[in-house]
Amino acid sequence: MRSFATFVSSTARGLYLRYASTFKIATIAVVIATFAIFLSGCNGSSTGGGGQTQSTQTITFTQPTSPVVYAPELTIALSATGGGSGNPVVFTVDSTSTGKGTVSGNTLTVANAGKIIVDANQAGNSNYYAADQVQATIVVNPATPTISALPVATAIVSGQALSASTLSGGTASVSGTFAWTTSTTVPPIGTDSESVTFTPTDTIDYATVTAEVSVVVNPATPQITGGTRYSVSDTYSLTVPETLTCEGCQAGDILHDANGIFGDLTLPSAETTLNFTNAWEEGNFQPACDGSEIQHPGGSYGNIWNDCFLGSASQSTLAISATTGTLFQIEQGSGQVYTLTTNGTAGTIFSGIIRGNSLGNIAIDDVSGNVAYLSEDNSPEVGVFKESGNNGNFASCYVKLTGMSSASSIAAKGGYMVFTDPVGNLFGIAKTDCTGFVTFPIAGQPWAAAMSGSDAYILSRDDGGNGVPRITKISVPSGTTEGFVDLVDMPTVTSCRAVTPYGCIHQVTAFNTASVANVLFMSDTTDGTVLTISTNTSNGAKMAVTYTTPITDIPVIIAPQESGNVTSPVLWIGYLSADSGDNVMNVGALDPSTGSYTSAVGACQAGLVGGFAASSNGLQCAQGGTIGSPLVLPYSTY
Repeated sequence: MRSFATFVSSTARGLYLRYASTFKIATIAVVIATFAIFLSGCNGSSTGGGGQTQSTQTITFTQPTSPVVYAPELTIALSATGGGSGNPVVFTVDSTSTGKGTVSGNTLTVANAGKIIVDANQAGNSNYYAADQVQATIVVNPATPTISALPVATAIVSGQALSASTLSGGTASVSGTFAWTTSTTVPPIGTDSESVTFTPTDTIDYATVTAEVSVVVNPATPQITGGTRYSVSDTYSLTVPETLTCEGCQAGDILHDANGIFGDLTLPSAETTLNFTNAWEEGNFQPACDGSEIQHPGGSYGNIWNDCFLGSASQSTLAISATTGTLFQIEQGSGQVYTLTTNGTAGTIFSGIIRGNSLGNIAIDDVSGNVAYLSEDNSPEVGVFKESGNNGNFASCYVKLTGMSSASSIAAKGGYMVFTDPVGNLFGIAKTDCTGFVTFPIAGQPWAAAMSGSDAYILSRDDGGNGVPRITKISVPSGTTEGFVDLVDMPTVTSCRAVTPYGCIHQVTAFNTASVANVLFMSDTTDGTVLTISTNTSNGAKMAVTYTTPITDIPVIIAPQESGNVTSPVLWIGYLSADSGDNVMNVGALDPSTGSYTSAVGACQAGLVGGFAASSNGLQCAQGGTIGSPLVLPYSTY
């Protein structure tokens, strides 16, 4: 039989000779070569230069166990058989693997968890082609750490999220950290079991683990967040409803009076709004704040919220002598009068109660130096004594305010006194030697009085003849009306108390060196107003409100200063913070020439003050027998 090569050769010659006239030689050669290659492939082997035929070979790769769990220095045996070439099967880690490892011989050493693809290859030789590559996939899963000790959680209070609890301690078989699985969870009161997640440092080779950890949730210390801030009495007798808002209150909590005015109350349920009734402490006529605090039984008290009891008539319990600079302070509860001299010497005048214990305001004449005070034990009267005291006597003389039903305020200047009767709609005038007492009618509850030179300014806090409060300028001692102005920016006490039954304070002050008076009005628990009034009535001028200044806190008392360290007149305003619940009298400053106001320029000593007066030494704040050092508040800072 002819060989395949002889066949092809002879066929090619025949085709060439037969069709040489119609085919190009190059085309015939390509066809013959293609045909020869095709037939050679069909034969399954070929002849090399030495005439030897090559064969294919196949790798059989035994699949290793998969998946496996990661462990340090984990090894996996690899097993595969190759074809007839006898060449070894070589293993390598494919570059597309997500896991990592190295191969030495037939052993794979795992470096990192993931999917490791192993390639198996076998080379060929003169008799065998190289085998087709075969792969095996090994999944190496992260190992699960073993927790040998759980962390400990710090206690939190109700309403707090787990993020407020600190985890400490805890151990596991590998390094890592513990954290709350859901830190925003707000657990209930009690001992609660919450999920904690352990996250290994090596997050590739080790999985996270969750466990349950106990956390103690204590009831939050109750906090009073708001409530009644003040109550006003004109007669030093007051029983009022109170409201407090509480955060964290539980049934059985104790509402305690830090001042001892009322007994403890037990909350019947978990409430956010508390309503109860409070009374001004018997015999304590001084302005005072009653502090409420709440505790869980056996727990600590929360913050103190102060509801302040303010007596309109106790705004002028402190007076400063224009002749000696001595301060005189009435303690309304005991009937004692205390003094403080300019050299700092403190003392008392009288050893006992002054004609009963219902003392009102105090005033000092700038001419005689006599000290006058109001008393309403049985019927209204004015006692007058000299600054040096009276050797145990309560007064040098008295003025029985005959025909007057009550006395709400007193002012003194130029050897005269002026007092007001809001019940009988009267004002009275007398000399500071207790002579010449006379009364005059005036409408609208004449409540407060101030003096400047030979003029008095009477504040009628209700209907002054035009349905609104009024300031009337009175010539002393004649009682003649020189002018008035209706305070259209200020509601009446009647309308104010229709909305806030236990609110409204009015006060009037006047400057000596300027034709200016100021009126304070505080109507509710969040704000008030100070009016600046031109009192000039010369040459036909009319009194007028020049500035209306809103005070966004709770203004309680005002005092003018026009000498000493101030370069021009300034009105000091004592106010309570509207929303803090404290009992500190803060001080603001008003410029009567512009109406501009600056808050928080200073503060009196702790405790609500009734005494509030200014002189060349500065602003004085006093309550009862406590007279603080003067507050030197430079006007230049405003």
